[in-house]
Amino acid sequence: MLDTIKEAEGGEYNKLYGGTTFSDFCKHPPGKIGSDHKLHSPAGAFQMTLGTWDGIAKELGLNDFGPFNQRLAAARDIATHPGAVSSLDHGNIAGAVGRLNKEWSSLPGGATPKYDLPTFISRYDSHLATQ
Repeated sequence: MLDTIKEAEGGEYNKLYGGTTFSDFCKHPPGKIGSDHKLHSPAGAFQMTLGTWDGIAKELGLNDFGPFNQRLAAARDIATHPGAVSSLDHGNIAGAVGRLNKEWSSLPGGATPKYDLPTFISRYDSHLATQ
């Protein structure tokens, strides 16, 4: 699931919200003010917000925003959504997506989906086959 979310969110460990990049993985990059005059802080392969990152990093003792820790934090984030892991364990990808698409808006049913549900499931299956 991580690889499919990563793909839907943009897939780059050094990507900032809006498409620019960063090079310092020592910490989650600060957010930037968007055209809507609001602070936007999604960053990394999973476009994790600063608030979400700070909470998970503290809980897990993560000391940098490197690729390995981004994956750990995203896995923990999935686990905090009731029913997501159970759905995955039972092969109910659509059920997991329905529990995660508020956190990751690029998932089917989210605010800005990259794929429809059948395509997402096909991409998930492709990633799973390469594991």
